[in-house]
Amino acid sequence: MKVPDIDAAESIILACRENPDNFSVASRALFYSEHVFTDKAAKKKFSPLIKQLTRMCGSVEDVMAQQK
Repeated sequence: MKVPDIDAAESIILACRENPDNFSVASRALFYSEHVFTDKAAKKKFSPLIKQLTRMCGSVEDVMAQQK
């Protein structure tokens, strides 16, 4: 689609904010961010999302394990 990573990251994060308690949306967004984005600034924008997921899952390791 040729959308810059930073713009796509902002759109995905907005979708996650609209569904703050939806683990499925947040984990899928994080999966795509880890495997698709190459821009480091875009990846950095996902740190609040990782914090949200750790509150849902319990630990960063659990969140990252689900992404593999």
